[in-house]
Amino acid sequence: MNMPRDRIQKLVRIPAGQLRPNPRNWRTHPDTQRRALRTMLDEVGYADALLARETAGGLELVDGHLRADLDPEAIVPVLVLDLNEAEANLVLATLDPLAAMAEADCDKLSVLLDDLHLANDELSAHLSKLLGEPPAFDFDCPLPPVDNFAADQSALRKKWRVAKGQLWQIGVHRLLCGDATQTDDYDRLLGAAMPVAMITDPPYGVSYDPLWRERKGKLVGSQRATIPNDDAFDWSAAFRLFTGNVAYVWHASRFSGQVQRQIEACGFRLRAQIIWAKQHFALSRGDYHWQHEPCWYAVRAGERSHWQGDRSQSTLWQIANLSAFGATDSDQATFHGTQKPAECMARPMRNNTAPGDAVYDPFLGSGTTMVAAEHLGRVCYGMEIDPVFCALTLERMENFGCHPVLIDESMEESEATHASA
Repeated sequence: MNMPRDRIQKLVRIPAGQLRPNPRNWRTHPDTQRRALRTMLDEVGYADALLARETAGGLELVDGHLRADLDPEAIVPVLVLDLNEAEANLVLATLDPLAAMAEADCDKLSVLLDDLHLANDELSAHLSKLLGEPPAFDFDCPLPPVDNFAADQSALRKKWRVAKGQLWQIGVHRLLCGDATQTDDYDRLLGAAMPVAMITDPPYGVSYDPLWRERKGKLVGSQRATIPNDDAFDWSAAFRLFTGNVAYVWHASRFSGQVQRQIEACGFRLRAQIIWAKQHFALSRGDYHWQHEPCWYAVRAGERSHWQGDRSQSTLWQIANLSAFGATDSDQATFHGTQKPAECMARPMRNNTAPGDAVYDPFLGSGTTMVAAEHLGRVCYGMEIDPVFCALTLERMENFGCHPVLIDESMEESEATHASA
């Protein structure tokens, strides 16, 4: 095996302004990166050399464009390389992507970050962002077109003819129109599957009324449907059936204490309370308008969390909400009254499950958890008691390229069929 050639000719120190930018440089540098590098240079200085090669027009950069651009008068270290144009282009195209292929040992990273004592608060803030701020709804694959739900509820009822008791196969996912508090329904949906995590947004017990704004002449968005059972908030009967070890439960702020006790009574121990910070508040009738929602993150007592994320995430999740003047996510325009952005369900999956793992949502609603699972390569088992919202899920998943198939008709349909025979 031949030893790689040493292509470094010499090290020089020259003003950054004497370096010519490479006309084929494909990297762009946003202001956040410029500020982060500036604070790093102020804190440490130059700890790595820029790369350049000799050309007829002078030294041309191969790597280090941002460092050269920050301060043309600065004296910078430059490694002069013995490369022709084709070789320089290859280095330019592959140097950063090859470095980005490295994977993270989260435990070692956590120790490293804990040992850092940064005097510069701005650098510390930038470091946290660079090392771990999770992307919003980044599904590791191209997003589908925005789904369009101009169709009303009656049209969906007519198209899908969902009835209570129906079990649907949707690609790798399953949906049961049933009651999440009933053991028979739970067993029928799951079969032999063993979901790793329960990620759910149950009715909050706040008697949600989306039409009061219309009655008062206020701005109204597309999310107008009332929510079944939203006068109840004790869902421990549903939580108790789940046999996995990780739970994320969205809930109303006013009932956080009660929901905590329900989760703990089902054998879980709280690890954190997540706060979803929205970019806009929801117009309400109270003195203060709500701009956040909480979520309990819990792990079964004595069990592991199956953590897959890094160690730099915080409990504050800044995710655009689906208000009439908010984001235009691919899952926005449904009529479900309290629909979450898909990122609220995707982030727990990225952090506590691996591709191919199963997740369970006993209160599937408009199907957002299933949408997130489809794009992240997870398998979702969802329960929803309302046939209309089941139809909405089927419609969304069909729009995303899945083919829903009714694999087990409902008890109601079976009895009706036999009665008419």
